[in-house]
Amino acid sequence: METRLLSEKKDGYIVRRIYSCPCGKSIIEEETDYTPGHKDTFVSIRCPYCRKHYSIQYGTRQSKWRLYHDYTTYYKKDALGGENDMKNLAAMTFSVLRDMFFDEHGNPVKFDLREKRNTQDDPFDEYISAALDDRLRTMGARCQRSSGPLISPDMAVYKIGINTRDRSITNNPETVIGIEVKKLERTNTGGIARPTGMDYNSTPPCGRVRIYNSHDEAIVIKGYYLFACLEEDRTGRYFVSAMCLCDGSILNDDFELYMQITGAREKGINIGTYGDGANRNRPMLIFSNPLGAELLDHKITLISGLDLGEDRGNIGPAWKFVRKDTDGNDHLFYTYMDNRDIPAGHVLSVVNEPFPTPRNRVSETQGRGKFRLNI
Repeated sequence: METRLLSEKKDGYIVRRIYSCPCGKSIIEEETDYTPGHKDTFVSIRCPYCRKHYSIQYGTRQSKWRLYHDYTTYYKKDALGGENDMKNLAAMTFSVLRDMFFDEHGNPVKFDLREKRNTQDDPFDEYISAALDDRLRTMGARCQRSSGPLISPDMAVYKIGINTRDRSITNNPETVIGIEVKKLERTNTGGIARPTGMDYNSTPPCGRVRIYNSHDEAIVIKGYYLFACLEEDRTGRYFVSAMCLCDGSILNDDFELYMQITGAREKGINIGTYGDGANRNRPMLIFSNPLGAELLDHKITLISGLDLGEDRGNIGPAWKFVRKDTDGNDHLFYTYMDNRDIPAGHVLSVVNEPFPTPRNRVSETQGRGKFRLNI
């Protein structure tokens, strides 16, 4: 947990240090007595908000300490303050992500990422999966990152103690979910890049995704997509300016399409003058970009295909989204926000087709760009 040393004063054997608290609005005070034979430290969290959600853990040496974030102290409370254990893993994950990337007032929290080692390396995914695994343990869950760069989903969140050979975990967001991370950039004008559709490369989004257990048996689990607008400040630190954890079903719920495209394909071989070329026939897919919707930009949201009812801790309903499929059927989705982020007087409303789409999409692809010699 990030804190910054703000000041240090010495008075004989007594050293008093002041640190910033996690939300950045107040301080943590440390007083250490270095009297020979009597080394002792006392730490006090002065921030009322952080005091609710953090505690001080002292090490084996009394002078060593760290902040411990107990996520159950906030998110196991409902809007009225009563106990409410969340079961839905997407809601749990959203709750943790919200406090990872934003402070009590919904302002972005800055963080550091290591440098990329190669083209396929993704420090942001690594940062998210490690932090989720550490913080979800207090809520009875774990997060496992994929074992390689070209494996989908990027990570899976699962309930501790589940039996992966039990069919009840199939498509069940209370047992295991897959999460694919989609990083977005901002344009020079301040909007989200590719607002009317973004690349999903060779894996279509879907509300169901396939993974394998330790016995190499296929499991179909609920699929989610984490859209995050990742920005960098002038000092090289990063922050997320908009975030949406999105049920894959609002993007696409055609599991047959997902299986068709992610399965084995034939490639063209023995091509070219000398027969040593090959064509992978790799599909490149484009689907909706939720953060392209002005309604969701600069906000922190969870989109669920399920009405979470009372199983949502301290997050509340913000909108209902409706999408119409190609057969004319309506599909209803529930959009939630942390209660701290819902503006006073906000009215729950129904929004039809919330995501922007291209005005004039055509079936023909564009040819390669033309190189013009300037003579």
